[in-house]
Amino acid sequence: NQVEEKINQGFSLSVSFKLFPHHFPPLFCNVIAIGEEAGRLDEAFLLLSEYIDHEMTTKKQFKSVLRYPSFVLCSIGIAIIVINIFVIPTFAKLFASYHVSLPWTTRFLIQISNFFVANGLYLACLSILAFVSFGFFISNPKGAVIWHRVVLKLPVMGKIMLEILLARFCRTFALLQQSGILISESIPLVSEVLDNRYVCLKLQSLQDKVMQGEGIAVAAGQVGFFSPLVLQMLSVGEETGNISEMLNEIAKFYEGEIAYQIRKLNDLLEPIILVILGVMILIIALGVFLPIWNMVQFAKIS
Repeated sequence: NQVEEKINQGFSLSVSFKLFPHHFPPLFCNVIAIGEEAGRLDEAFLLLSEYIDHEMTTKKQFKSVLRYPSFVLCSIGIAIIVINIFVIPTFAKLFASYHVSLPWTTRFLIQISNFFVANGLYLACLSILAFVSFGFFISNPKGAVIWHRVVLKLPVMGKIMLEILLARFCRTFALLQQSGILISESIPLVSEVLDNRYVCLKLQSLQDKVMQGEGIAVAAGQVGFFSPLVLQMLSVGEETGNISEMLNEIAKFYEGEIAYQIRKLNDLLEPIILVILGVMILIIALGVFLPIWNMVQFAKIS
């Protein structure tokens, strides 16, 4: 309704959108502005709708990478806390009242439980402090660059994150080129879309080189972020004048590769998590039930 009011006051559609940056990002507004200037507003909206659809798919893939392991790790953490604070102390009192010799698994569980109970408040405060400190660290520009670079270096996960960023770069840059926006103006808009400060620094370096007169393919090769496939397709696209088509093809390739890597990651994580859970359950079962078995045998003999 507010956009409609601005249009009725004589503002253009793109300028009206720019007045509400929280709802209409700069990339969206710039594509609309180019569509207005060229008299191809319908094509601009069509390009944006296709782009947003691909972005939603990529974000879903990104979330699926983190959802399963995060859920399982949180569940394991909660289970460990509950067992050590509430379950093990009850059994420890029972075993102490019978004065039976305890196997090493039981002694190990009781020692861990005693540590949790004695230092629970300190551990909770330390965890909160670490969480808040990490939040401040990544909110700082330098800290965010370090953290985002570390994320891209992680085994397996880092490769998937890198491919997600490359796919988003290619898709966004292709959209801007199709819309007719200059390369030097496109790079900052792409930086705003990518949620990675380290990559944004690389794109800033890319923009500086392009502004100095270097070709996009040569400049991208000097930045040290783009894969050989992206560099090769950028070079071909620059020579043929079809950068947007080349980048869209790369984006499709990476989106398929991301889907495959996510399936592969899930297939890898499931047995690892099952083994971890199995070992935990085995230790707890041995630690709890072996002394009970000994107590039963002792009762039968007596």
